[in-house]
Amino acid sequence: MSHYEERLQEDLDRLHTTVQTLGDTVGLSMRNAVRALLEKNIELANDVIIGDLAINRASRDLDRSCHAFVARHLPTAGHLRYVSSLMRMSVMLERIGDYAETISRTVQHISAPPSETIVKHIEFMAEQAFQVYDQAMKAFVAKSPDMAQSTHALSTQFTKTFDRVITDLSKEADGSSRPAYELFALLGTFNRLERTIHQSKNICEETVFFATGKTKSRKKFDFIFVDESGSGASVLAAAIASRSHPEAGTFTSAGWKAEEALASDFVAFAEGRGLELQDGPPRAMGSVGFRPDEYDIIIDLDGKARDNLSAPGFHTVILVHELTDKNSAEQVFEDIKDYLNDLMLKLRGEDWD
Repeated sequence: MSHYEERLQEDLDRLHTTVQTLGDTVGLSMRNAVRALLEKNIELANDVIIGDLAINRASRDLDRSCHAFVARHLPTAGHLRYVSSLMRMSVMLERIGDYAETISRTVQHISAPPSETIVKHIEFMAEQAFQVYDQAMKAFVAKSPDMAQSTHALSTQFTKTFDRVITDLSKEADGSSRPAYELFALLGTFNRLERTIHQSKNICEETVFFATGKTKSRKKFDFIFVDESGSGASVLAAAIASRSHPEAGTFTSAGWKAEEALASDFVAFAEGRGLELQDGPPRAMGSVGFRPDEYDIIIDLDGKARDNLSAPGFHTVILVHELTDKNSAEQVFEDIKDYLNDLMLKLRGEDWD
């Protein structure tokens, strides 16, 4: 190994150790922040708040060291990808440190420890956040894209927890003497824990990027088309979307007053166009597997979904697209095809196909 290669490797090792140390510090800060909140430990919360200043300095030092590395070595290919990922990592870790600081400041503004129900939610969500964060950092330090991808997949299982938190916090607000601003502060805690999971996903994506050169894939969504009957327009719309935009996610359909069988004229039209309709009879919205909170995007073809469905989840979006003629399969086909092209352009960009 030449003298230049030795210097380059020494500098890389130094950067690697720095991000590992910073990651450990940030993880400990988050754990202490949650513990301080659950115990209403103001002294521990203050330690986290003051300690965030050191995290910020370490993050800036890492960023400067990365710029110095680029200027000194003019790296290419893998080394350049790694250093650019480190620069983004410094931002992510600083943000997670900020989340810990925000949670700690909450401790000073609540009159008593959280209720038993909220404590259980905090403990559960914190456990999820710490599990994903720890594994994401291990993947980054080990430079393992396989570990990063499995951790990224794990993190997607936790995205619905926040919906249950919103519901229980609302119930607590109805029967609690706790001031409203304290409930908002607790909501902020859950938000920071959720954001920690999202930042951990970003860490996984950076690991895959510098190790393989693969960039983040386009986001996929769980779509459901709904109308009253679930037997014609909505089921045809799902079939059109599945064939035209398979890379955008999953597509299904349901009705809030689902009929017993699919409309025969829509079945005949689909067969003539080579479209595959769902198996079985129309599905009832609200049944197992077809609750509003289980989908990212609900597309309402009647304009009446909000009046006929239970409240959607916090992360669910209801888009209203009333059809001009929902009884004509031909008209539904033309209408939905154009609507989906516009929607996918917004969701996935110019090169969505």
